[in-house]
Amino acid sequence: MLVLLPMPVQLPFWAIGGFDVTREILHSRIGTPHYIETDGLRTFGGEEDWWAFVNDDGQRLMVCLQAPYKKANLYADPPDCVAAESALARAIGNSEYRRYEPEPWFG
Repeated sequence: MLVLLPMPVQLPFWAIGGFDVTREILHSRIGTPHYIETDGLRTFGGEEDWWAFVNDDGQRLMVCLQAPYKKANLYADPPDCVAAESALARAIGNSEYRRYEPEPWFG
C-alpha cells in the first residue's frame, strides 16, 4: 500500500525509469498531483506534476509528469527498481515502460 509522502521530500532520490502518458490518463491512474510546478524556469519548460509516496517497506517513491512532453519519470530511494515498479504499477498501467540504470537525482 502506498502512503502519501509530504512534500518537499528529502533528497537524493534515484531516477529509475519512465514512460509516455498524458496528464489526463496519469491523473486517472494515481489521482491529483501532490504538487504542480508552474514556473517554466524551474522545469524543462511547462508544468510538472509531482506525486510522492512511501511503500510498506519504507521505500520512498516519486512520479514526475513533464506535462507538455507527456513523459513521466519514476524516482526511488533506495533504488530498488523491481520494488518501485511493482508499487507504482497502477501509475505505469499499460504504458511502455523504460527502466533506467539507477542514477542519483538531486532535483
